[in-house]
Amino acid sequence: MEYLFKNVLLLDKFSPLYEKNVNLHIKNGVITQLTPSNIDVAVSENCEIFIENSAENNACVSVGWLDMRANFRELAEDFYSGQLSAQAGGFTEVCILPTISPPTQHSHLVKAITQQSNLVKLHAIGGLTLDNKGKELTDMIDLHFAGAKAFSDGEHAIWHTDILLKSLQYTQYFNGLVIQRPEDSYLNAFGQMHEGITSTKLGFKGMPRIAEEIIIQRDLEILKYVGGRLHFSLISTKKSVELIREAKKQGLNISCDICSHQLAFIDEILADFDTYHKVNPPFRENSDIEALKEGLQDGTIDVIVSDHQPHSLEQKQVEYDLAPFGIIGLETAFSVTKMYSGLNISQILDKIVYNPRKLLGLDFPKIAIGEKANITCFLPDEKWIFNKNTKKSKAENSPFFGKELNGKVLKTILG
Repeated sequence: MEYLFKNVLLLDKFSPLYEKNVNLHIKNGVITQLTPSNIDVAVSENCEIFIENSAENNACVSVGWLDMRANFRELAEDFYSGQLSAQAGGFTEVCILPTISPPTQHSHLVKAITQQSNLVKLHAIGGLTLDNKGKELTDMIDLHFAGAKAFSDGEHAIWHTDILLKSLQYTQYFNGLVIQRPEDSYLNAFGQMHEGITSTKLGFKGMPRIAEEIIIQRDLEILKYVGGRLHFSLISTKKSVELIREAKKQGLNISCDICSHQLAFIDEILADFDTYHKVNPPFRENSDIEALKEGLQDGTIDVIVSDHQPHSLEQKQVEYDLAPFGIIGLETAFSVTKMYSGLNISQILDKIVYNPRKLLGLDFPKIAIGEKANITCFLPDEKWIFNKNTKKSKAENSPFFGKELNGKVLKTILG
């Protein structure tokens, strides 16, 4: 296949043509020509001229986006449909949580995930404990050398303090990253939404902020004691941002992420008992969202993830308290971030292109002649409607169906 991206704005900050309009030619997955837009590029008659910029059409090309947190559940999403969804959302690389079946806890399972890379490049997050139960460590060194990019218990917190301490010790051998989902499941037991005035009005058991914050406080003390690298995934409260900001000032080797949809709603959205708004961490209050935005702006929050959690219609179309947590996020993550985060495009790309690869120890793809293509082309100001008929995911659990979104992906190319 041969493509020419004509007169597009190049947003690769390591390129000498950064923020210049360029002609980008790709043939058989390799970048063959890259010139300023006023220099013509020779192409064959079979070349697809994909886009040409104009006053109404501000197409941009960046290094391909990477999602650090996705789950491809076999019943609601297979590896092929999950990759289609990622591709439609602009992601060329996706990290798969270990909470799949079977759990990613042996080296051959790590390799099996990477071998599924057909449309996007899949990275395995290795299971930190056997069956993600938090009681017995996996062979993380073996998983690392098989290709695991980090270690986590997926959707579950690392609740056992000695397990966390030992995992931080063991991963120092190869400078590995431990990913913690900060949630005290006992404090959140039977919880259905954020604990506050709205949960009281609706009669739901709430999920208090402290269930997240107490784990972060505990883990920071353990990290001070033992060292290592720790990443908090899916933080959601004002105090969580403050704790991580202060810990970074103290020089602790920590990082964190939020999911894009956390910025879009507050807990009051659940007044109509719509299970498509049932997520964990739950949608909280305006003060928390403002703190998350501040954390994104000042660099306290390093990464934005999709937290893609597919569920079937049968699972979601039940009484609210019986429905599982989670929504599909790969196809809407960029647009939702663009609309609700307050970040400019360069800042968003830091959160979905550069910072994730730095944390995971991955090479940075280059947009340069002779390099294998790993690019995302997008219209940052294009309005579009996300609907069930055109989505690529097999699952249908999204609160954004039928809504007008801003920022549309045009095409991804990976090798």
